[in-house]
Parts: sequence; C-alpha cells; structure tokens
Amino acid sequence: VSAIQFAKYMVEAGCMRIIFTDIARDGMLTGPNLEALAEMAEAVKIPVIASGGIKAASDVAELRKIPYIEGLISGKALYEGTTTMSELLKAAS
Repeated sequence: VSAIQFAKYMVEAGCMRIIFTDIARDGMLTGPNLEALAEMAEAVKIPVIASGGIKAASDVAELRKIPYIEGLISGKALYEGTTTMSELLKAAS
C-alpha cells in the first residue's frame, strides 16, 4: 500500500487532515520533498501538514505554492539554527 493509497483510505474513513512525513528527508535539512507533497495534497484534497527536510524560511515559500498544504513541522532546522521560528512565521504570512 502506498502512502497516497493509505491517505485516501483515511480520508474515506473521515480523516480531515494529513501529516505527511518524508522519512528519507526527516532530520536531513535537505528541503522538503515538494513533488511528493504536491502529489499527496492533490490526491487527498484535504489539508496536509508537511514534515521532513525543512531547512530554511525559503522552504515555507515553496510550500505555500502547493494547494492544500496547510502547515509544516520543523525540528532539526530550529535546533541546528539554520532558521528561526520568527523567520518561518514571517515566510508563512
């Protein structure tokens, strides 16, 4: 079962929001997998929260271009200091 197939099943079961974590990018600071996120968001057509790979505020700008992306989860980028919460929030507004 693919991530998209599982997400569609969850939507049919009543799920109203998806957190999509690209585990290959999680904690790697390589930027989010924009292509996979766009595919997921288009497939489920409900709000998607992006997780994995966030490095900089510029990633937020790219995520904002994808319909249905509602937010993001950032961990290592904040811990390592590659961005700040203030920068992420500014890019999101």
